[in-house]
Amino acid sequence: MTPRRRGAPARAAVPLLLLSLGACAYFNGVYNAKEAQRAADRLARSGREEEAAPFYASAAEKAETVLTRYPRTRWRPDALYLSGRGYAFSQRCEPALPRLTEFLALPHRSADQRDRATLALGSCLVRMNKYLRGRALLDPLTRHRDRPVATLASLWASRASIALGDNDAARRYLAAVDVSAAEWELATASLEHREYARAESLFMRRAQRGDYKDEVLSALRELWAAGRRDAVEAIAVRYDSAKVRSSAKVRTHMVVATLQMDDGLDSLARRHLLAARRITTDTLVDREAAARLVLLAMARVTTLADAKDALERARGEARNDALFQGLAHSLVLARILERRSDLNGASLFLAAEVARDSLRAPRLAARLFLRIPENAPRALLAPRALFAAALLEPDSAETYRARVREQYASSPYALLLKGGDPGESPAYGQADVLLSVAWADALRAYGDSLQKLTPAPAPTMGATP
Repeated sequence: MTPRRRGAPARAAVPLLLLSLGACAYFNGVYNAKEAQRAADRLARSGREEEAAPFYASAAEKAETVLTRYPRTRWRPDALYLSGRGYAFSQRCEPALPRLTEFLALPHRSADQRDRATLALGSCLVRMNKYLRGRALLDPLTRHRDRPVATLASLWASRASIALGDNDAARRYLAAVDVSAAEWELATASLEHREYARAESLFMRRAQRGDYKDEVLSALRELWAAGRRDAVEAIAVRYDSAKVRSSAKVRTHMVVATLQMDDGLDSLARRHLLAARRITTDTLVDREAAARLVLLAMARVTTLADAKDALERARGEARNDALFQGLAHSLVLARILERRSDLNGASLFLAAEVARDSLRAPRLAARLFLRIPENAPRALLAPRALFAAALLEPDSAETYRARVREQYASSPYALLLKGGDPGESPAYGQADVLLSVAWADALRAYGDSLQKLTPAPAPTMGATP
């Protein structure tokens, strides 16, 4: 009987270890990446590309673990395919290109995988403005036997053609896809090329037919930035009256309300916020809309008491919302500053700034600024307060500036109105020092007030009293 050599069991275990590593690579990397990519493909086929993108990104991340930790296993080709497609369709084309290029250079891969990898590569080339190369790869796939592949290839080929100014080719590619997909593609391409009239028309038609995608929201922002406000309002109204799921309508209303609030169109914004509250079933969204309505109400208040009443009326509906809590805390700070009695007017000036910048209450801020020259006309900050009030009340601005010129002719703000540099006056720096000191004192009182307003946490079981 031949004696067993020492070390033989260890050598026999090596293939088992390699087999184990390969299985680990598959189950922890490739298998999970395939599952993520299947989920992404399902979403993309149903037109939900934005929802699909995180799943594609997850597929790429999981496949990358195989390529990094097990670079020479038999699962490398699958990992390259999954990583490249995942990166491409989550809009990360730089890492996608080398993975897809390496995969397509491999022999003996299935035709289906090759075609899908080529589609991903072609889409990335178009994203990277390499339109001719991208279209050359995509063109054969526009006649693919698999309808989703042919559709996506046609859309990307049409996008490349539009960028190249080849409208005839674009129409030919888009003729092969359904009307909805074609119009979405044309609308997106029109926005990219600043053809806003055509984009508006296409988005309105999609809205009227109840065809919604999340990319509508970014399109609305882009149209708004381009000054197409009426079109944004019209698209939102059409979606509201169309047969679209409630969550899509709510998102549209909230985005449009935000755009309008930022541009001071409060009455329009209020309509959209009320509409969002009427149809939403999401408590968090309802609180957010309620808090924004409070913010709009702040634009009309003229006293701190009015501001407090507005917050109290909405407390039950907007409680725990971050915006509402921020408004409540800002009101506490403004009241602390307004009640402080300093002869130089620094605290009252700071209260007005909090009202203007944090509470977004311009009428209230103007009233607080004007109290300084009314109550302490010789205060160092009196001309500065008149100057600040003039910026908030355009109708009275010239009157306030005239008072600065006449009553405070030697002040840095009169110098500013003459076109000079207010920093040349010593009073300018002195005013900043007064404001800094008053602010530091008020913050200490503010911190104490917040501690009193915040309930202490309940003691845990078994805690020592």
